Amino acid sequence: SDLPGASRGRAAYPQIRAVTLTDVGTRIRQAERHGPYRSSEICLARQLLPEIPLGSLVLLDRNFLAYDFLWDLHRCGSDFLVRVPVNIKPCLIQRLGSGDAIVEVEIPRHYRKERPDMPRSWILRMISYCPEGNSETIRLFTTLQDPQVPKEELARLYHDRWEEETVTDEFKTHLCGCATVNRAVVFRSHKPERVEQEWYGLLIAHNAVRKTMASAASVVNLSPRRLSFTAALERLREATYEMMRLRTERLLDRYQLLLQGIARAIVPDRRGRDRKSTRLN
Repeated sequence: SDLPGASRGRAAYPQIRAVTLTDVGTRIRQAERHGPYRSSEICLARQLLPEIPLGSLVLLDRNFLAYDFLWDLHRCGSDFLVRVPVNIKPCLIQRLGSGDAIVEVEIPRHYRKERPDMPRSWILRMISYCPEGNSETIRLFTTLQDPQVPKEELARLYHDRWEEETVTDEFKTHLCGCATVNRAVVFRSHKPERVEQEWYGLLIAHNAVRKTMASAASVVNLSPRRLSFTAALERLREATYEMMRLRTERLLDRYQLLLQGIARAIVPDRRGRDRKSTRLN
């Protein structure tokens, strides 16, 4: 943590930069790395590589298109799906279908200078599509080159990356000051070590809510994403106050009531919004 620059000198509070690894199915943060505000996201993301489960498909924004990072991610036994900036022009190797091709991507020289183990070029699959109602073409690189993996499914999968934005909203907007559930996150301390303490506390609290929601969702055979986070937060707050005063033999019954209460707060299916239909080019 440090005091970043501001328009009038230095900021009043220490700030951190953090990168998290989030399971998009449950919205549970699996791992995190943070550092001073001046830290780069790619440097923090590299530290997360050992935390990525073997065989994962990692969804990444275009800011994480760093070839050495992606090379190491794939060598660790995972695949990736990353958005491609408009300035990258790969060479076509084989057209698999409309909006679907095997391409050759030249690795910039400065990567190979620092990493002699990297090749001059990398053969990847590129998916191109336009979300419905949007004229912008989205291009994705992936290591999943098997044509048996449909291009339409890969395009839809990429939209699951926005689950991270939902998690961030839950964290910033609803979690801090849970008595009112709509206060923004503001770290109160002027000391870096205390800022870290608050950060860890919020991470633990968010995962505790999300893990409880996952348990409640399994009771009614629903995706955890179909349950209301704010409702779960309120039910947990109520149950915590009550369970503090209950005898041990009654805690399990109260916990089951908690899961039932969370499971009843179902939100509409967001498939039409966060898994938009796609038009492949």
